[in-house]
Amino acid sequence: MPPPAGGGGTGGRCKATGTVCPSFTNEKGWEFRTATTYSAGNDPKVSSMSGKAVFGADGTFVEDYIIGSLTINNHYEGTYTLDGRFFTGIADEGEKLEYILACDEALKELVITFPNDDCSPSIIVGLKLIEK
Repeated sequence: MPPPAGGGGTGGRCKATGTVCPSFTNEKGWEFRTATTYSAGNDPKVSSMSGKAVFGADGTFVEDYIIGSLTINNHYEGTYTLDGRFFTGIADEGEKLEYILACDEALKELVITFPNDDCSPSIIVGLKLIEK
């Protein structure tokens, strides 16, 4: 599965390859699994994640998640647009979220990439389709 990308305000300028995810909208949502953080001169750091993301067909989204052993709940809710694989969300608090979506061919796994200004990955998040 190709890595996802997003962030840095460059989503629309970064090259995105891989499968466009026609079914990333799912009423049951996606389970957050891992976050891999990249920083120059350091090895990638992989952290576990827990939580859920739901992307509605009506252009709304809700993301609730915890990274690693932190007890801080991250909550984003708002509206989004999708241009190919480029996701742009505006949270109710006015925060802008930009990332690139990718999925596997079976449409069971979703990858979100937050890119740096140079389009290299800053954070890659892995999610799994909730089927039950």
